[in-house]
Amino acid sequence: MNNPNKIDQMKKNMVSTAISVLKIEDRFLVVGSSNGSVRFYDDQYRIEAWFEDIDLGSIHTISFSDVQEDYDPQESHMTNEKIKMEKPFECRDFIVVDDRARITLLKSSLFEKIERDEKKGRILLESFVAPIVCSAVRPFANTIIVSCENSVLYEWNFVEKPHKIQVKREFKSEEVPTCLNYSPKGKFLAVGTKIGTIHMYEV
Repeated sequence: MNNPNKIDQMKKNMVSTAISVLKIEDRFLVVGSSNGSVRFYDDQYRIEAWFEDIDLGSIHTISFSDVQEDYDPQESHMTNEKIKMEKPFECRDFIVVDDRARITLLKSSLFEKIERDEKKGRILLESFVAPIVCSAVRPFANTIIVSCENSVLYEWNFVEKPHKIQVKREFKSEEVPTCLNYSPKGKFLAVGTKIGTIHMYEV
């Protein structure tokens, strides 16, 4: 599955591609790029998996599921070589938000697919009320909170998929929320804004 020629080409492409998301998830360094790709690296910066045929715009946010029955985070204590020998690439399910205001669910099993159309994730929401700036998935809940350029925070349940998106908070026009993050148990939400203010809310 790990084609050396393809990996070399990917490294060349990354030179001219902006990194839009960079985060640590379990044993992986996860990288989202302006070309719509998501890549997973190990602790030696060797590529483990890449999601490039998912038909997304520039990646804004990557949020991982908190609980998944078929994924054991304890495997992070195993060596990367042992994991590769025993089973294919696995990670928690994750949600990606791009600059097209598209919210997409991706699973690690998509990495093993051969056909391009089979590699695409499941689109949860095709468009939003305004261009998306940033987003975050609430831990231990099925909701995602989204900041838009109209200075409004919206919340949406991606399992129940209601037709109406709930307005959570409205900010002044110049105070657009530019970053969002929940506390580990999802009880608090931190909001950073364009003008440098930080707000903390109990949710």
